[in-house]
Amino acid sequence: MGILTDDMRRVIDEQRLGFIATVTPDGKPNLSPKGTTTVWDDDHLVFADIASPNTILNLRANPSIEINVVDQTLRKGYRFKGVAEVLGEGERFDAIMQFYRRRGSANPMKHFVLVKVEHAAAVFSPAYDLGRTEAEVTALWERHWDDLRRRRATAREAGDAILTRAATEQRDLTADELAQYQQRVVEQREADDALEAERDRELAVA
Repeated sequence: MGILTDDMRRVIDEQRLGFIATVTPDGKPNLSPKGTTTVWDDDHLVFADIASPNTILNLRANPSIEINVVDQTLRKGYRFKGVAEVLGEGERFDAIMQFYRRRGSANPMKHFVLVKVEHAAAVFSPAYDLGRTEAEVTALWERHWDDLRRRRATAREAGDAILTRAATEQRDLTADELAQYQQRVVEQREADDALEAERDRELAVA
């Protein structure tokens, strides 16, 4: 049996986003999100180089790597430490390319990074140390994401109404409309800041 458990596989498959930590040639940390992060087999993770020249450069100089995959709503996940191998051609490269194409990935992919996982551990929010349940943490963050989507939609609608009116009438914004548009932006930003401050207090331990 490999190092990757069924629950680790589940989280990775559901989230489809890994935060990849590497070390630059001059010893500085580098963190990059990779939406192609997935399980290759019982002991390996893999991700694609779509636009990751710095990550590839770092790994060629130092193959040590850590990958974190976390459920952003549940606030639980895993960290994986291991050694990376950069693949740019060959049978394994071709096999991984076919794997991603079957999944529907259409982007050009220059390299693949195959990670031999040597250590895996759970990560979770300190909210659970306070006795909060998964249901409580999930509900808190779902409200946060719902609020964020609502605020974004409200801001778009307010601005779009002004812009659409001018476009329909085939003219530029008047000075008054421009001022109104800018004021809507300011008001929305102030409302967002106030709500964010309130939510930050609520989410501080979530």
